[in-house]
Amino acid sequence: MSIDPARPPRHEVVPRAIVVDDELDTLGTASLALRAAGFEVTVAASGAAALQGLRDTEFDLVVVGNHDVPVIVVGAGREQRAAPSVLAVGRLRIDLPRHEVAVGERPLDVTASEFRVLALLASSPGTVFTRRQIMEHVWGGAYFGDGHPVDTHVLNLRRKIETDPTRPRRLLTVRGVGFKLVAPPCEPVDDPDETLIGR
Repeated sequence: MSIDPARPPRHEVVPRAIVVDDELDTLGTASLALRAAGFEVTVAASGAAALQGLRDTEFDLVVVGNHDVPVIVVGAGREQRAAPSVLAVGRLRIDLPRHEVAVGERPLDVTASEFRVLALLASSPGTVFTRRQIMEHVWGGAYFGDGHPVDTHVLNLRRKIETDPTRPRRLLTVRGVGFKLVAPPCEPVDDPDETLIGR
């Protein structure tokens, strides 16, 4: 078998993380942050499942939830990368461990599924996510239906994060494709020392 010299084989090592918690919301938000940081993520809903996973696979990072603040255990042997605990796009901030959303100093009341939609979009500001991608991420499994629940969630989120929901500047529609989250022009980030994604 010949190897094309123009396409050399790649041996990139992807760091692995396992998240352990019996709360589905915690599993989802922690997994999102780790994937945004470049980890391949395994989730375990019980200690027994986690132990089985640890026996079968070498992990670089173990995140164990205690229902308040995750306990992070870092493995050895491969290069480590820190996952952000707060995602921010302009003045919009999503605190993953605390499951909180705010615009500047104004806290927002969002549902669990709205939080997951917002956190997904904030994990890669400016990237367009299709309705299919959002459905599969938020509700899990294969995609079914016409995407109407996504449109409803986007409409509800705009009422909460936009100054004028009829003229959105943060949560934008890319017609025929999907949705993206951006920072409005000239909007400052509140805390330049915070670990953030998307300025």
